[in-house]
Amino acid sequence: MARLIRDLTLGALLGIAGLAAAQAFDIPTPANQPSAQSSAMTATQPHTQGPIVPLPPTEDLVSASGAGELPEGVTVETDIAPTAGGLLVRAPFLVTLTILDRTRSLTDHRLHRPHGDAFVTRRISIDQKLVNLNGRLVNRYVYRFAVTPLQPGTAVLSFAEMTFRTVGSGETPYTFMPVARQLSIRPLPGYWPEYLPVAPKLSIRADDLPPLSAGQPVDWHLRVTGEGLTAQALQKMLDEQLLSPAHLRVGTPEIRLATDTPVPADDLLAETYSIRIPLLPAPAGQDTTEAKLPELRLPYLDSRAAEPGQQLRYAALAPQTLHWAPSTGQRVLGGIGYWWWRIGVMLLLVYAGAYGVRDLRRRWAIRQRYRAAQARLAACADPQALLRTLRQETGLPSVGQMIDRAPNPRFMAAVKALDRLCYRPENASLDATDSAHVAFPSVRDELVRWLPRVFFQAVAPGHRQGHH
Repeated sequence: MARLIRDLTLGALLGIAGLAAAQAFDIPTPANQPSAQSSAMTATQPHTQGPIVPLPPTEDLVSASGAGELPEGVTVETDIAPTAGGLLVRAPFLVTLTILDRTRSLTDHRLHRPHGDAFVTRRISIDQKLVNLNGRLVNRYVYRFAVTPLQPGTAVLSFAEMTFRTVGSGETPYTFMPVARQLSIRPLPGYWPEYLPVAPKLSIRADDLPPLSAGQPVDWHLRVTGEGLTAQALQKMLDEQLLSPAHLRVGTPEIRLATDTPVPADDLLAETYSIRIPLLPAPAGQDTTEAKLPELRLPYLDSRAAEPGQQLRYAALAPQTLHWAPSTGQRVLGGIGYWWWRIGVMLLLVYAGAYGVRDLRRRWAIRQRYRAAQARLAACADPQALLRTLRQETGLPSVGQMIDRAPNPRFMAAVKALDRLCYRPENASLDATDSAHVAFPSVRDELVRWLPRVFFQAVAPGHRQGHH
C-alpha cells in the first residue's frame, strides 16, 4: 500500500513538471525558443527535385495546395477575393499570396505575379513581418496583386513556379507551384465603351488654384482615385468636357499615375492619377475678368450593383467661376478710357470756376470804378469842372463821341444840357445865368444817375492819366 502511494505521488509530480515545461515553451522567450540555425540544419537536408507537374485547376478561392516541394515549416496560401457582385469582366479583384516561415530558415525566395490569357495583373504591395503565431515568432510574407479579367466566360488563372532557399539546403532550391484557379467571369452589357472603368466608387478632387493674372498661365491640378483607371480612359473622358470658355484657354491635360500617393486603406485595388491642366486667362476687359470652368463628370460602372452596367454612375466636380485682374497694358488702357472724360469734365469745371472768379473780380472792379466816377462827378461845383471830369472818366474828348458810345436818351439829354451850360453865349443876361446856375445841380444829378457803365468796361486812357 505504501509503495502504491509512493508511485502515484511520483507520477503526479512528473505530470505537473511536464505540464509546466509545456506551458513555459509556449511562451516565446529567448531561453525556450529553438535556434533557427539548428532547426534549419535538422529540417532541411540536401535534396534533388525533378520537373513539376502542375495540379489540375480548382474552383476553390482559398487554397494552400500546389505541386512541388516546400521546405519544412514553410507554407504557401493563395487567396482570391472577388468583388461583392462576384467576378466581373474589367472589374479588378484582389489576389493575396501568403508565405509563412515557421522555422525562420528561409534565406531567399522568388516568385512571379499570377498570369493568364484572359487577365492583366499588377503588383499592389509586398509586406514582410515577424508575427506571433500560436505563441511562436514566424516570418510572414504577404504579396498582393490586382487582377483584371479582360473577357467574360471561364478562364484559368495560373501561378508561376516559386523557388526557396534555406540554410543548409545546398545548391538545389525548393520549387513549388500553387494550384491554378478556374474562374467564371460575368459579362457586362455590350453597349458601353470599353474604356469606362468598372469600380465600386470613383472620386475626383481639385487643388486650389493660385491667384490668376491676365496673360499668365497657371496649372490646374486634379486627382482621380478609383479602380480600373487608365491614362487613356481619363484622357477620353476629359477631352469630351474640357471646352475652353470665353476669355479662358484650357490646354491639353497631362495625366500620369501618382506613385507617391498612398493606396486607400478601404480600397486596396484603387489607384490615383494626377492630372495637370494648363489654363491661360485672356488679357481682355477693363475691370476684373471672369470665366467659368465647366462641371467635370467622370462616368463609371458600379461593380457592386445587382446588375452591373444597367446604368452609369458619375464622379462629379462642381463648376467654378474664376476671377482675375487684367494685364498691365489693359489696366493702363482701361484707366485711360475710364478717366479721360472725367479729367475733361474736371478741367472744364476748373476753367469755368477760374473764369467765374475772374469775371466776378472784373465786374467788381468795374463796379468800383463806376461808383468812384459817380462820386467824383457828384463833387464837381460848376459845369466846366463837371465836363472836364466827365471827359477824364469816359476817356472821350467830345460830347458827340460820348453820345455815340452810349446812346442812352436820359444820358444824352443830360450831356447836351451840360454842354449848353458850359458854352452859353457871352451876351446872355444875368437872369439867364442865374437860371443856369439854378439848373446845374439838377443836370449834374441827372448825369450822375444815368452815367452809362459801358465807359468802365475797360480803363480809359484819360482816366488812367488823370488818376495815377
